[in-house]
Parts: sequence; structure tokens; C-alpha cells
Amino acid sequence: MRTTTNPAIRSLLTSTGTAPAKRATPQRAHPAYRGGGTGRPLTVDDVVTRTSATLAATVASALATGYLGRGEIVLPAALLALGLGLYLTFRPRASIALTLLYAVTQGVVIGATTKLLDGAFPGVATQAVTGTAAVFVAMLVVYRVRLLRLTTRRVKWFVVVSIGVLALTLVNALAVAVFGVDVGLRGGDGVATVVVSLVCICLAAFSLLLSFDAADRMIRHGVSADWAWYLAFGLVMTLVWLYLEIVWLLSAFR
Repeated sequence: MRTTTNPAIRSLLTSTGTAPAKRATPQRAHPAYRGGGTGRPLTVDDVVTRTSATLAATVASALATGYLGRGEIVLPAALLALGLGLYLTFRPRASIALTLLYAVTQGVVIGATTKLLDGAFPGVATQAVTGTAAVFVAMLVVYRVRLLRLTTRRVKWFVVVSIGVLALTLVNALAVAVFGVDVGLRGGDGVATVVVSLVCICLAAFSLLLSFDAADRMIRHGVSADWAWYLAFGLVMTLVWLYLEIVWLLSAFR
């Protein structure tokens, strides 16, 4: 049985031990998904509107950070975004406040990163936004027309490669922090940087497919509409990851 490897979406779908059935109906949805204030089942419009609102909060925060240039808030915002991301990943919550707070803090990080890189390489931000939108639309089309089957084998490979990339990134970060040696995996213009960025872009794109599939199954299971905010959190988290990888990759070619 396939499932999503987006940690946020996967945590929601597995935290109660619920497994999708072939012919699920809203009446058979797990009680944990029906909690909330709306009392009605999730729809595609709910996912679209909540994700759009969350993404808008991220963009607004990024633009404000880039315009104001408040560099002193970047580190606290990054730490808060990391904390919120971990919390919502392992303790799923259909929370408007937490989702939007996560979006705003991520926007601060994106705004500072974009200002730094676009200042050094003019035009890279616009290209990265265009690339992110193109990948999102392409993955949506791929999912809708079923050009790529989300098999268990492919999901397992996704998990293995993701863990490998994460391990390499942590090793590189520790090498820089402890020994002052950068092996060139996540910075510069070396071949290793380009390869890792390309792999991460592919992983983020595949994660979008899995998130679309998770949202589709949640709709079929009659999940409460309140959980659209949690789906928005997962999708925006992936889009932020995708954007940052693209902007770093483009910078490496300048």
C-alpha cells in the first residue's frame, strides 16, 4: 500500500493507525479526523484555499523581510520554524494559528536568503520562483493523469535517498562547525553541490506527488475540513524546500 513520505502528512495519516480502504466513505472516516469546528468533510476547495492563504502568508513575510532588511530576526525565526515544523510533524494539529505562524517564520528565512542570493546574483529569485511554480504544476499534471505510479518500491527508494541526503547534509554541517572544513555538499559551485541540489529537487517534486495523493485519500475518507490547514502546512513545507533548493542550484551556476 502506498503512502506519503512527507513527514507532516504521513504523521497525520498514521498517528491513529488508520489505513485507507479501497471504497472509503465519509461515514467510515476515523473519529480523530472528524473533530473540529466545521463538522463537514474536506473538499478540494478547502485544500486549495487554505494552502493559498498559507502560501500568501509566507510570501508576504518574505517580501517584508527583504524590504525591511531585519537580519537580526532571521535566526530566531529559523529556530521557531524548525520547532514548529517538528512539532506539527510529530503532533498533528489542525491549527490555523500554528500553520500561519509557521508560514510567517519560514517567510522570514526565505526573505533573508533571497535577499542575500539575489543581491549577489541578480535575477536568481525570479528564476527560482518560476522554477518552483513550474515543478508544482508539472507534478500536479503528472499526478492527475497518472504518469507515474506511486508504488511501494518507489516510496521506499524515496525514503532511503532522503535519509542519505539528510545524513550527508548533517555530516557537512558538523564538519564546518567542528573542524572548519566544508566538503562542498551544500555550498559553492562544485559538482557535489549541483548533484545534491538536483537530487533534493527531485525528492521535493516526488514529495509533492505523495502529498497530492494523501490529500486525495483524505478527501475520500471524509476527513474534517479543519484538517485542510494541516495539509496546507505540509504542502507549503515542501514548496519552501523546493524553492530553496532551486535558488541554491541557480546560484551555483552563476
